[in-house]
Amino acid sequence: MNPVILLAPLGALVLIAGALILWRRSLWRASLGVAVAAGAMLAALNLAGLMPPLMLEPIAVRLFNIGLVCLMTAVVLRYVYPRLLTRPKRPAVAIIAAVLAIAHLSVAVALWRVADDFVQLPNVPRVTSEAEILALRDGQYITRLFGVLTEARVGAPDASAGDEVARIACGRPFSSAPQTVLPTILTLTLAGDGAAIDARGITTRREALDWPDGARVNACAISTGDPVVVWSDVGATRSGDTVSGTLIETRLLAYGTLDAFLSGAARKMAEAGMLFTILAGLAALLAIIPIAAGIARWRRIGILDSQEPRP
Repeated sequence: MNPVILLAPLGALVLIAGALILWRRSLWRASLGVAVAAGAMLAALNLAGLMPPLMLEPIAVRLFNIGLVCLMTAVVLRYVYPRLLTRPKRPAVAIIAAVLAIAHLSVAVALWRVADDFVQLPNVPRVTSEAEILALRDGQYITRLFGVLTEARVGAPDASAGDEVARIACGRPFSSAPQTVLPTILTLTLAGDGAAIDARGITTRREALDWPDGARVNACAISTGDPVVVWSDVGATRSGDTVSGTLIETRLLAYGTLDAFLSGAARKMAEAGMLFTILAGLAALLAIIPIAAGIARWRRIGILDSQEPRP
């Protein structure tokens, strides 16, 4: 396992401890420190090749949401709770604590759901023939809940090799980039039985993985005859009495063979997904903070109320 994966959970714990220490001195300093550390962790995972763009963007959004909820909790604990001093304010304390706890759990579950897709990726069904596609399509949906992996070659069986089919910009930042070409439908030849099927194309460059250099400068492309792996769901079309398998809801179109994908990119994404599953668990535990603070404030109000002179 990549050492970055092993060190990241420890780094997260150090990050939380450091944030708590800084929070006692300056809320905004703590927030900036957490943001910088989280960004550095994402950058390290990206540079280590563990997080392709397909994974980086949704994970970053969920981490940002967790940060916002943590900031909101810190503001409430520092500036709102100290103002709640009388017994009539007790319901407000309970409501605020419950809302914050639910918010922490919600953003943690959102991160877990994204991460779990990548954890399950190496274990999803694998298909190389049209019969397997139709069998999965007619079977229980739970068997393909996380999608399927299909090994194929670009183009129809009789297509001449080397004709560029799809193209994305992949040069240096701020360099001139060729026009992106992403067909809505791709014709693929399955690796197992040689059947030609239609597959829904990808819509953004972040859904392309390991595409080779294209004919144009600063471009990556796939051409007819290229081996590809498609992460998608399965479907079917009917023409008269003939039912044909299709690939729908395509998530990823990777260049290469299925074995290479499983031993390389899929394994790395699963390791990164496990990391963020652990972080999601830690984020869920943060729900304890507003609950504990609410209980403490509830009891504090009771103590202050009992100390007030009675008429």
